[in-house]
Amino acid sequence: MIQPLEMQSLTLALLDGHSASASTLAALPADHAQQYLAFLREHALLGSVGLAVQNQSLQSALPEHLRVELAQHAEFQRAYNQRALQTTIELNDLLRSQGIPVITLKGCYYAKRYWQSLEKRFLWDIDLLVPAEQRWQALGHLQSAGYATMPGYVPRGRLLRSLTHGVTLKTARGPDLDLHHSFRARPGYRIDYSDVWASSEAYKLEDAELQVLSSDHELLFLLLAVAHDIEGGKLKLKLLLDLKLLVLALDAHMDWPAFLARRRAEGLDKLCLHVLGFLVLALDMQAIAPRLNQQLEDASPLEDLADRNKVQRMLYNPRQSPENRRWLAALSPSRAGVYLLWWTLTVPLRYAMGRKI
Repeated sequence: MIQPLEMQSLTLALLDGHSASASTLAALPADHAQQYLAFLREHALLGSVGLAVQNQSLQSALPEHLRVELAQHAEFQRAYNQRALQTTIELNDLLRSQGIPVITLKGCYYAKRYWQSLEKRFLWDIDLLVPAEQRWQALGHLQSAGYATMPGYVPRGRLLRSLTHGVTLKTARGPDLDLHHSFRARPGYRIDYSDVWASSEAYKLEDAELQVLSSDHELLFLLLAVAHDIEGGKLKLKLLLDLKLLVLALDAHMDWPAFLARRRAEGLDKLCLHVLGFLVLALDMQAIAPRLNQQLEDASPLEDLADRNKVQRMLYNPRQSPENRRWLAALSPSRAGVYLLWWTLTVPLRYAMGRKI
């Protein structure tokens, strides 16, 4: 059986275009090769690796069955991403035409800006942020356009806002939509969304202009997404690579102490610092993000920031791992016991709302 960390290392090498990685893949026994393809599927990277090995020096080393399967996923990703882009633009146009501001989160914008190509990052669903006070208006317009909320309970008012960051909608015509009114909803999070909206910026994507997060809030959004996927034991390598690419783009000019000071006002400095440490240890980034690594060294001896074994274990712990749950609870701005009590008591309602818990 091939181990998850071996599959992770092979994936990173293939995505970076290392010629020896294709030979490593080609040399895998048939059962290990199928296990590896299942790993890529689970982490939403089949198409991305398929595109990477279309580089001739990589492709020529692969047996035909692997070339064909990876090529099929690469072609599917190309077509699906174009569809996701068109849907993203249509949804932006629909909501804006009704006077509802929209920020596009991750997705096609992120693929173009940080993965350097729309086709390289698989776009499974679409994430849009609307102002919390206009979320019901937005939901009504989307339902009129053919979107339906997933089966489940969707409460109004403060209950929805305090339990979840958004609502998932489905349509027969395209990708699912996550309609956000916040980044995350957890006890003690004090994010100033008036600042999120005021600092957002325009981004030109093909013939469309999308509103996107500032780099500061983009980083916060991804750190929270990674943290909560770690908590649930469902972190995908693709999301960790999203965070890596953003950190690498920012590190040369980033004032990390100032970034963490801004997070302190939100109750999130400790959580963000530990997720950054998790990223560095999980993807061996010590040599390629020097300013961040200096910040992590200055923060020592904070617990877990140098515990590589714990990071590697948590990365591939099963879903609902108690270790992962306790890790996030200890980093919560509310006390760990308060957080775990909140999480336990609200599970039935969040589950009824169709949220992944």
